[in-house]
Amino acid sequence: GNYFHCSSCDTTMGSSSYTEIADLSFMNDADAELIKLSCDGCLEDSSLVWMCDVSCNKWYPTFREECACGGIHPWNYTPSSFKFFACNEDHTKVPFLGIEIEVEAMRNRASRNSGARLTRSIAKDWSWCMHDGSLGDNGQMGFEIVTHPMTYSWFTENWANIKDLLTQLTTHGMRSWDSGRCGMHIHITRTIMSDAHQMRFLNFIYGSANLAMSIGGRRYNDPAMERYAPFDTERRSDFLKYKVRRQSNPGADGHYVAVNANKPNTLEARWMRGTLSPMSFRKNVEFIQSVWDFTRKFGHTSANEMN
Repeated sequence: GNYFHCSSCDTTMGSSSYTEIADLSFMNDADAELIKLSCDGCLEDSSLVWMCDVSCNKWYPTFREECACGGIHPWNYTPSSFKFFACNEDHTKVPFLGIEIEVEAMRNRASRNSGARLTRSIAKDWSWCMHDGSLGDNGQMGFEIVTHPMTYSWFTENWANIKDLLTQLTTHGMRSWDSGRCGMHIHITRTIMSDAHQMRFLNFIYGSANLAMSIGGRRYNDPAMERYAPFDTERRSDFLKYKVRRQSNPGADGHYVAVNANKPNTLEARWMRGTLSPMSFRKNVEFIQSVWDFTRKFGHTSANEMN
């Protein structure tokens, strides 16, 4: 009961070395018998099966392109540990960016699961996929792609891979901009920001709301932005107490605002419209990085005040 003998490597080992096989009904008898009697280590080297290590935790025959979960984590998933991608940089001075982009299956034969599997095949090392109930059909039309933290230098150095993901998702039949439901959120490090730097960052974004919305592809009457990321529901006089010094007022800052300050390690820009256009995607990332860099050095509070 607690031991398993692998016929492939002729080794007896603990039963934990064997993971369930999801479906062998369409595999020829000889291959099916071999797979059933093989350990995880041997199956990793086999061309007959592949492992879903997201929610299913099962081996699937190669001819099955989709698993039950599609490689999509639950909405509240958090990795056991984050990977921090950077070049040769001083991490005490350079912020990390975390990007979230919502996508939906739109055309061709695209589906939620096939889009997630495509994402994993290209970007598994630096991202994961999550359920998002705000998308069509209670989230069953799409999913959210979330990246591990990366510096802007790493983002630039690996742009070809990121661009390839966006382009292939579009070709596959996924969408982000078109439905109006999808958003793009960008987290940026706050732990190395002084209180004054955070105030300048927030005041620049909120004081330049027209510019920020234009760059992010939003308008004031956009129903998605009004619901999930409004600019006009907060008083800037409250920023120091409820956003910058939120640790002493946990939960005081609302989640559904243009810049969410409820996270202890990051400020989250939430208002941007989802996009799979490489140019627009990169523009959004560059805007947040540029505002962070600019407000670290200068005290102007908005783009309007500089004109």
